[in-house]
Amino acid sequence: MLSQFGHSLFDALLALQFAVEGSREDRFAQQLEPELGKLAVDIRTGFHHVAGCIHKWSFFIPPSGMNLEQDIAELEIRMDAVRHTGIVFSQAEILRAYAVQLHLKQIARLLRASRVETSRAVGEMPQ
Repeated sequence: MLSQFGHSLFDALLALQFAVEGSREDRFAQQLEPELGKLAVDIRTGFHHVAGCIHKWSFFIPPSGMNLEQDIAELEIRMDAVRHTGIVFSQAEILRAYAVQLHLKQIARLLRASRVETSRAVGEMPQ
């Protein structure tokens, strides 16, 4: 199960890498701050947390001080708020920003699922 999550996370990270290519000067994505950055930081923290869970072989304890679903919801609210400003940006910039947020959301949900599903599989949580 963990191996499959690892493959899925690798694929999502690779897709994120492709999404950010050519985005160094993009200004549209800057409008998604601080929500975009908070999700990215919490994803990094989530990777460390899952690594610790694997090391301890204990998956039931959620990471303290972060809620990836809340981060995702806040980013979606921010995306809705800046959507109307898109007319002054190139279509490529807007599409890259949407691709980045899509892949970050997928990575966040995969991290959470890897911990929760593994917890169930090892009998820490009821099926």
